[in-house]
Amino acid sequence: MFIDSIHYLLFNRVVERFDPEVNTLSLKEVSVDDDDYLIIDRAMSKCSEILHDTSPAVNKPAPTPEELRRDIQSLNNFVQMIKRRRQEIKKRRDEKLGPPAPEIC
Repeated sequence: MFIDSIHYLLFNRVVERFDPEVNTLSLKEVSVDDDDYLIIDRAMSKCSEILHDTSPAVNKPAPTPEELRRDIQSLNNFVQMIKRRRQEIKKRRDEKLGPPAPEIC
Protein backbone atom coordinates (compact mmCIF):
# COMPACT_ATOMS: atom_id res chain seq x y z
CA MET A 1 0.00 0.00 0.00
CA PHE A 2 2.84 2.41 0.77
CA ILE A 3 4.37 1.94 -2.68
CA ASP A 4 0.98 2.55 -4.28
CA SER A 5 0.67 5.80 -2.31
CA ILE A 6 3.90 6.97 -3.88
CA HIS A 7 2.99 5.96 -7.45
CA TYR A 8 -0.63 7.06 -7.46
CA LEU A 9 -0.74 9.98 -5.05
CA LEU A 10 2.65 11.58 -4.66
CA PHE A 11 3.71 11.11 -8.30
CA ASN A 12 0.11 11.42 -9.59
CA ARG A 13 0.61 8.48 -11.95
CA VAL A 14 3.31 10.30 -13.91
CA VAL A 15 5.11 6.98 -13.87
CA GLU A 16 3.46 3.64 -13.17
CA ARG A 17 4.71 0.13 -12.84
CA PHE A 18 4.56 -1.90 -16.04
CA ASP A 19 3.61 1.18 -18.08
CA PRO A 20 6.29 2.31 -20.53
CA GLU A 21 4.76 5.78 -20.89
CA VAL A 22 5.51 8.87 -18.82
CA ASN A 23 2.37 10.94 -18.29
CA THR A 24 3.91 14.41 -18.24
CA LEU A 25 0.55 16.20 -18.07
CA SER A 26 0.10 14.67 -14.62
CA LEU A 27 3.11 16.66 -13.37
CA LYS A 28 0.70 19.55 -12.87
CA GLU A 29 -0.17 18.22 -9.40
CA VAL A 30 3.24 16.85 -8.38
CA SER A 31 5.49 18.32 -5.73
CA VAL A 32 8.02 16.40 -3.67
CA ASP A 33 9.87 18.15 -0.88
CA ASP A 34 12.54 17.14 1.61
CA ASP A 35 9.99 16.15 4.25
CA ASP A 36 8.34 13.77 1.76
CA TYR A 37 11.71 12.24 1.05
CA LEU A 38 12.41 11.69 4.76
CA ILE A 39 8.97 10.16 5.39
CA ILE A 40 9.36 7.81 2.43
CA ASP A 41 12.93 6.84 3.30
CA ARG A 42 12.07 6.04 6.92
CA ALA A 43 8.91 4.13 6.02
CA MET A 44 10.64 2.09 3.33
CA SER A 45 13.50 1.25 5.69
CA LYS A 46 11.05 0.11 8.35
CA CYS A 47 9.06 -1.98 5.85
CA SER A 48 12.27 -3.53 4.61
CA GLU A 49 13.33 -4.48 8.14
CA ILE A 50 9.98 -6.12 8.82
CA LEU A 51 9.50 -7.91 5.51
CA HIS A 52 12.97 -9.20 4.68
CA ASP A 53 14.56 -12.13 6.44
CA THR A 54 17.27 -11.37 8.92
CA SER A 55 19.71 -13.55 10.71
CA PRO A 56 18.15 -15.56 13.55
CA ALA A 57 20.87 -14.12 15.76
CA VAL A 58 19.26 -10.68 15.42
CA ASN A 59 16.07 -12.03 17.01
CA LYS A 60 14.11 -8.92 16.13
CA PRO A 61 10.54 -9.05 17.51
CA ALA A 62 7.57 -8.52 15.24
CA PRO A 63 5.84 -5.14 15.49
CA THR A 64 3.13 -4.92 18.12
CA PRO A 65 -0.48 -4.31 17.10
CA GLU A 66 -0.20 -0.79 18.54
CA GLU A 67 2.91 -0.08 16.48
CA LEU A 68 1.12 -1.33 13.36
CA ARG A 69 -1.86 0.93 14.16
CA ARG A 70 0.48 3.91 14.47
CA ASP A 71 2.13 3.02 11.15
CA ILE A 72 -1.24 2.74 9.43
CA GLN A 73 -2.28 6.09 10.89
CA SER A 74 0.99 7.64 9.71
CA LEU A 75 0.35 6.33 6.22
CA ASN A 76 -3.19 7.72 6.31
CA ASN A 77 -1.88 11.10 7.46
CA PHE A 78 0.69 11.11 4.64
CA VAL A 79 -1.98 10.27 2.06
CA GLN A 80 -4.31 13.02 3.31
CA MET A 81 -1.47 15.56 3.31
CA ILE A 82 -0.55 14.69 -0.29
CA LYS A 83 -4.19 14.90 -1.43
CA ARG A 84 -4.58 18.37 0.10
CA ARG A 85 -1.28 19.53 -1.37
CA ARG A 86 -2.18 18.26 -4.84
CA GLN A 87 -5.44 20.25 -4.78
CA GLU A 88 -3.55 23.39 -3.74
CA ILE A 89 -0.85 22.87 -6.37
CA LYS A 90 -3.39 22.23 -9.12
CA LYS A 91 -5.29 25.41 -8.22
CA ARG A 92 -2.11 27.49 -8.11
CA ARG A 93 -0.80 26.11 -11.40
CA ASP A 94 -4.18 26.47 -13.12
CA GLU A 95 -4.15 30.14 -12.11
CA LYS A 96 -0.63 30.58 -13.50
CA LEU A 97 -1.56 28.97 -16.79
CA GLY A 98 -4.74 30.99 -17.23
CA PRO A 99 -7.31 30.13 -19.87
CA PRO A 100 -6.16 28.14 -22.89
CA ALA A 101 -5.05 30.20 -25.88
CA PRO A 102 -7.38 30.07 -28.89
CA GLU A 103 -6.19 27.93 -31.73
CA ILE A 104 -5.27 29.74 -34.92
CA CYS A 105 -5.79 27.85 -38.14
